[in-house]
Amino acid sequence: MNQSVLIIGGGIGGLTLAHGLKKHGIPFHVFERDFTHDYRSQGYRIRVAREAVEALQYLLTDEYWGLFELINAETNVGSIVEIDATSAHVDDPTLGKSHATDSDHQPGPKPYTVDRTLFRGLLLRGLEGSITYGKTFLRYQSTKSGITAFFSDGSSADGTLLVGSDGKHSNVRKQAVPNHKILDVGAHCIYGKTPLTKGLEDAMQPAALERMNVIKDRSRDQILAMVLEPVRFTNREKLRGHGFSTPQDYVYWVMVAPPVLFGMLEDEMPHFTAEDAESLAIRLTEKWHPTVRPMVENQQPGGTQVLSITSCPSVLEPWTPNPSVTLLGDAIHLMGPNGSGAVTAIRDAGFLCGLLVEEGFGIETITKYEAVMRGYAGQTIRISEHALKLMAGQIRGHETHIGQVAMDLRRALGRLNSSNI
Repeated sequence: MNQSVLIIGGGIGGLTLAHGLKKHGIPFHVFERDFTHDYRSQGYRIRVAREAVEALQYLLTDEYWGLFELINAETNVGSIVEIDATSAHVDDPTLGKSHATDSDHQPGPKPYTVDRTLFRGLLLRGLEGSITYGKTFLRYQSTKSGITAFFSDGSSADGTLLVGSDGKHSNVRKQAVPNHKILDVGAHCIYGKTPLTKGLEDAMQPAALERMNVIKDRSRDQILAMVLEPVRFTNREKLRGHGFSTPQDYVYWVMVAPPVLFGMLEDEMPHFTAEDAESLAIRLTEKWHPTVRPMVENQQPGGTQVLSITSCPSVLEPWTPNPSVTLLGDAIHLMGPNGSGAVTAIRDAGFLCGLLVEEGFGIETITKYEAVMRGYAGQTIRISEHALKLMAGQIRGHETHIGQVAMDLRRALGRLNSSNI
């Protein structure tokens, strides 16, 4: 029997792995539980940094790497300022210093800012016939020749290796690593986007639309922080020529705070609609300055969501490796919503694909992959968790400059990702 890979889940991690396997001639098939490729929203922007860029260069063919560079939005890296929500005062932690951060001078490829929907649309190209939709994975069973995956529609599939890239609620993980823990980190977030129109540019504090920045609301004892970043597409005509439908320029934003600040019970969360989330965002920002509040007043209808932030522990306890089953991405190392999860999933895909190409299938490959993955993923979770707690746990009068924290996070991730783990 030919060696083949069954990929459970068609998110960014699973699709990048699929491209790598196709590029290197390893048979595979992707099984996605959604009924169509556009069944649900894919979120907004992600920052693809050093190690994920290197992984993508390995996983994608030259043609698809060129398309990836084309879908890249404008990336403006620099100091991250804090803007006071009620006065619109701008506090730049690098004032009087060089505005270039340590991250800007670290070796390695440049970072990319990409829209999730555009990115996933790119990754779906070239995989037609290798993805089956409407496949909800139930369980697997080891066989003499490898593995059999069983689905809710009564069908099954045979392969040599099953890769669970099926997200936070992974059914693959529940069987493979039943004692794996997911923790509530004690913070909620509201995220959404606002169309970047001429009207918004005229109304907003200019510093808010230069690059990734922070708005800090000190009107309550517990501080509410909003991180925002403009997403501008500079290659619209070229993208249209390649068949891409490019969204309107927008500002991605996320507000993070302790649950008590949102004034909602945990069991209300699953019933919160986009309209409820929009109303909550408006209520939380009612005291904001007229040059800051338009960010929320003009939010895109239907695009705002409330989430309870969860994460895996930073120490990922080892489990007994299975030569025919492994995991990648949020399925095994869920982390806070700062974009590190997608970056780490791409890194997983690159590392696993490289091992399969160079060392083949088997227990040695899976053991090595999982041991190394636990190391770098655990460090990334720890850094992400530290930044999240600083953002969501600040008290007025006892606070840290979030812009400085974010730049420290950027530098720490840069050092981590450029090291040999």
